[in-house]
Amino acid sequence: MENENKKVKKGIPPGRLCFLGGIILAIASGFFEIPHLAVILLLLGLLVGILNVQEKETNAFLTAVVALTVVGIGGLQAFTTVEFAGMNAGGITELFTSILQNFTAFVAAAGFIVALRQVFVSVKPTDTVGIGGSEEEPTSTEE
Repeated sequence: MENENKKVKKGIPPGRLCFLGGIILAIASGFFEIPHLAVILLLLGLLVGILNVQEKETNAFLTAVVALTVVGIGGLQAFTTVEFAGMNAGGITELFTSILQNFTAFVAAAGFIVALRQVFVSVKPTDTVGIGGSEEEPTSTEE
């Protein structure tokens, strides 16, 4: 009887679809020209940041975003160096460069939203704290 009361969610949650879509588009960008891809990846990344990441997952997610962004930028630099040295093995550097650029943009957009939300959560106004940070009562100079 308990199972009848529980609602069973069918299908893939929208946040997960946005994540999978962003990954697939970033990879496909190495093989195909996709019109307006930067805007699409930006929007998908923003949706991933809004829909997928809960407050308790924020630190782990932001750490992963920083790591993935650094790896993406490092990979781009490595492929640029290889291409500059004239070791372009049949266009493979363009393929990986395109994939890394788009993947990094997608991940950075998701990280931006989560980091911005964390800033707003961290900077909550307080009611009784003064400029100096102490909770002192106002003193009167009248006697």
